[in-house]
Amino acid sequence: MKEKNEAAQLKLTIEAARSGAKLIVLPEMNQVGYCFTSREEISPYVEPVPGPTTERYAEVARRLGAHIVVGLAEVDSETKNYYNSQALVGPDGFIGKYRKTHSYISEPRWAKDGNLGFPVFSTEIGNLGMLICMDYHFFESSRVSSLKGADVMCFSTNWLDERGPAPVWMTRSFENGIYAVCADRWGLERGIQFTGGSCILNPDGSIQSRRDAGDGIVYGEIDIERAREKEFPMGGDDKLRDRLPEEYMRVTQSTYLWSPQKFFALYGDRRLPEGKKSVVTIAQILPRRLAVDKNVQRISEIAEKAKATAGCELLVLPELATTGVFTSKAEADNAAESLDGNTIKAITSIAKRSDLFLVTSFVERAANRLYNTAVLVGKKGVVGKYRKIHLNYRDRVWATPGNLGFPTFDIPVGRIGLAVGHDSMFPESFRCLSADGADVICV
Repeated sequence: MKEKNEAAQLKLTIEAARSGAKLIVLPEMNQVGYCFTSREEISPYVEPVPGPTTERYAEVARRLGAHIVVGLAEVDSETKNYYNSQALVGPDGFIGKYRKTHSYISEPRWAKDGNLGFPVFSTEIGNLGMLICMDYHFFESSRVSSLKGADVMCFSTNWLDERGPAPVWMTRSFENGIYAVCADRWGLERGIQFTGGSCILNPDGSIQSRRDAGDGIVYGEIDIERAREKEFPMGGDDKLRDRLPEEYMRVTQSTYLWSPQKFFALYGDRRLPEGKKSVVTIAQILPRRLAVDKNVQRISEIAEKAKATAGCELLVLPELATTGVFTSKAEADNAAESLDGNTIKAITSIAKRSDLFLVTSFVERAANRLYNTAVLVGKKGVVGKYRKIHLNYRDRVWATPGNLGFPTFDIPVGRIGLAVGHDSMFPESFRCLSADGADVICV
């Protein structure tokens, strides 16, 4: 099995390199297959890294001037632990390796979680990060690699949840502004259907090239300068520079290790609300700029209809739904109110009349500062508020960054987290809210 796989993939690797490819990425566990039931079953196929397989691929890399990422089952020569690993070789031989950090359901049958962190290797073709399959479900994996300077993510996978290219692959490229070379397998193994969909993704998350199923090669081009330009398309906001790590400390807390019902009830602190099915409505509207009364009337009509037609319990409105966006600080200052101002009183009246909860944001004046503040409002008034932390170029004209962290609030619908606009460009925001038990995040 291993010899047959290696022969077929070395043939494709050589073909790609002879066609001019300078970076070649192979699927996860591409040498031996994926579906193993135990250490005993996979033991004939594990090998050290570097070792025989990496040397064979290194010979191709030396001869044809390419960098190659190969997936294999590794045994640590000292500890005898097994790992799902990637190895990187180049024209000068073995460069480095990565051990899969986030195990899928099958790997604990034979493999240990990786212990090498998220390495990035500097090469003549750019800074290369390496991740394997399940790692992509966790934003931290590619985020750490990007913060270490990765230009290209070499992503080896055996994807089976949905057809590739999967939305999460594209998301990882977009949120970090990096290329991704995604090598997926296809076909059936032990009753498991793998999806194919190998592709090359651009730093904006778009698909440059792809292949659906069947053996073959996906070609593309990588412009390293483009990968190092981290600005969003408008306004000069930056995907990495505008992060606020001091606000993300909750990301380091492993709240997921325990049953949420037990964890959040510890010491009688904050039990999670009882779970239930709820009707949530999202209103997509274009607020009239600076026309508060007309916007409030429109919101009232939407709330009444949402309650009457769908039994809505939670209505989420756009950012600054009562005022629209501002072009100057003077405009924002003129629209600013305190939490007990007329606008929130009007929103509370709508919530009471329609018997639901509403979420939107408004310009809050507090201690001579202006905040873009999201509020969760019910029929009894304001349940809670959040001040927008990640300001975009429009916000910075008038707003102060929020100072309330990422709070959550409990209502019958569940535990509610609030975020505003540009916060959604930073996955750390949602992870913080999830770590605090949020069932629903309203943006």
